Amino acid sequence: MQDADVVKWAELTWPEFEKADKKVALLPVGVVEAHGPHLPLGTDALMAMYIAERAAEEAGVLLLPPIWYGYTYVLDNSRHNLHIARNPLQALQRRVSRGGAERR
Repeated sequence: MQDADVVKWAELTWPEFEKADKKVALLPVGVVEAHGPHLPLGTDALMAMYIAERAAEEAGVLLLPPIWYGYTYVLDNSRHNLHIARNPLQALQRRVSRGGAERR
C-alpha cells in the first residue's frame, strides 16, 4: 500500500471528513533536535510520522497532523532544538486528542 491509502486529517476536504471513520486517530509527536552533523534536525519527528503513517495504514485509522515539538531535558540548551516544556506539551497533546475526539 502507498501513502494514498493513509487517511490524513489535514488532507481531507470537509465532505470527506464527514464520511471518514474517526473512531481511532494517531497523533505523531517528535522533537526537532540535533543528532549530530549526519542526521537532519527533524529525525525524531520524521521517524514518528513514518511509523504513524505505517500504523494508520495497517490499522485503517485516521492520521492526525504531527506535533513537531517535544520535551527534551538532555539537549535543551542547544540552539538547534525546538522544544517546549513538559507541561505545555502535555496540555497540547491532551487538547489535540480531546479536540479530535469531540469531532467524531
